[in-house]
Amino acid sequence: VREAAPEEEEFVQNTRRLVVNFLADTSQASVVLPPTDAYHRKLTFNELATVFQDVVKADKTMVDNKLCIQVHRTAAASTLGKGAEAVSAAIRLRAAKVEEGQIQEAIGFRHVIDLVASSGKPLVGHNMLLDVVQLEAQFGDHLPDTLRAFRAQVASRFRALFDTKHMIASAPPCLAKHFGAGSRLDSVHKVLCGDAFRHPKVVLDDGCGRYQNKSLHEAGYDAYITGVCFLRIAQFVVMSSDLPLRSNTTGLTPRLRELGSTLPPAATLLEAVRAMGYLNKIFFMG
Repeated sequence: VREAAPEEEEFVQNTRRLVVNFLADTSQASVVLPPTDAYHRKLTFNELATVFQDVVKADKTMVDNKLCIQVHRTAAASTLGKGAEAVSAAIRLRAAKVEEGQIQEAIGFRHVIDLVASSGKPLVGHNMLLDVVQLEAQFGDHLPDTLRAFRAQVASRFRALFDTKHMIASAPPCLAKHFGAGSRLDSVHKVLCGDAFRHPKVVLDDGCGRYQNKSLHEAGYDAYITGVCFLRIAQFVVMSSDLPLRSNTTGLTPRLRELGSTLPPAATLLEAVRAMGYLNKIFFMG
């Protein structure tokens, strides 16, 4: 929200005071505001439209060959109460709500970041260092000067981060052997759609059918296949546990029973990748 210059704020407050006094004096059917230039007329119309809204209507009129704004009360003006004090209090409340709405609108996508952070859900990305830097720079605090401070700042916002590129780069031999073609997102996803990584099965919701086809570098598609990669790497880690299987099942639920896990499957997958040391580790090359 742009901070108004002192002279603009003074003009708006004076205009608001004139209109409040008019509304408090029920003997007047309308009031003509003092003539101004085009810019200040714009400020006036904006004030009338946002703060006074339904209690007044305004139009332009000529007075002594000067363009002015004439303000009329509407039937809704009676809801403000009677007397200058009541009307002034009602308008102050309206103005505060308008300002709060403007602030919330200016926050914009930051609301999404706050919801993700407050949910405690893991943040999953692929080669996500620059993504996290951009998140902090654009929607968080100013970037700190040191890596240590940056790590602390990110950790204070997001409880759990997983970088699938790091997971591949530091994978044990039983997993790493599948990724000889490289660790680019499209290459990793192709491998994880092969026979060795058939589970868990991911079903797209209605209306998301276009993600059945490759749309690399489209944000939604890249996020989708990154999530698929994370889940399948996590399940592979669980299924490849040192504890031998007592059956030939490839299902996660039977495997969890054999491992003696009492957690829900999703929680078990998270605990498995935590145990592998993947928590809050981001791929970095340099």
